[in-house]
Amino acid sequence: MLLRAVLALVALLLCAPVAASAADVATGSYTGGGTGEEPGLAFVFVEPDATTYQAVFTVRAPCEAYELPVVARIAIPKTQLAPDGTSTVTRQITGTAQGPDGQTANEQGEVTFSLQLGEDGTGAGTARLRSTFTDQATGAVVAQCDTGEQAFRVAVLPSLVTKKRAPAPRRSIDFLGAVGVQPLVASMSGGDIESMTVLYRSGCQRRATGSAISRIVAVPRLDLKRGVLAFRARGFNRLFTSTGEELVRFEIRASFVRGGILTGTIRYRGVLRGFDGEVVSRCDSGPLSFTAVPAD
Repeated sequence: MLLRAVLALVALLLCAPVAASAADVATGSYTGGGTGEEPGLAFVFVEPDATTYQAVFTVRAPCEAYELPVVARIAIPKTQLAPDGTSTVTRQITGTAQGPDGQTANEQGEVTFSLQLGEDGTGAGTARLRSTFTDQATGAVVAQCDTGEQAFRVAVLPSLVTKKRAPAPRRSIDFLGAVGVQPLVASMSGGDIESMTVLYRSGCQRRATGSAISRIVAVPRLDLKRGVLAFRARGFNRLFTSTGEELVRFEIRASFVRGGILTGTIRYRGVLRGFDGEVVSRCDSGPLSFTAVPAD
């Protein structure tokens, strides 16, 4: 009887799940992206127990047969994080989309994603999406898309930021940040902002479910005065949709503060029009706070 009890206990222990080891990394939200020819934007969330994470990577990608680059969104559901803070994922994806001629198309593709996080609250990785679209009615291939391997960097943003201003850095530097939780990346050289890219959550464009659609907004080069402490900038982007376009005007008010941090607000005002020129909707985000830290 005792022997059976011991054997039963051993069997129970052998079948019990082994708890995953926590990675030696900072937990919470990481934001940032890459500053290549088509800057990608990354969001990574590490769960409080530091054993799993979720991620979203968004980038514009040229696609054969589509007139303009499309916005590719790579979503990584809750995934195990190795004790050394690394992860490599390969996922097959299927779905439906609108083809280049407006037809319903079936999508089949593959996502590859790698991540390396550190205990200092920074990280780096790569993401790639390759997809083939076939006409749902005929089965013919109508488009192929490949983002290429996109490198990115991310960081946990500080919860408190000083208000004491400092001159704009003149060395070449990349910034990683967020407007709320929407990723932001910027690149500076010689005291000027070479580029700034943000993920814009449109209040005008919505899915059938009612949720807002996220699009990439690019801020052109900003020439700043030497030693500037703060600046304002305005501009616009035209975001094309399947039924028209949204004209998004943005206004940035930003300051450089001690620690090499860039902080301020950005405001979006959008007007969505159909191809006939009629206004479908208008939206105004109001001032949204952002913070960006040096990538190195």
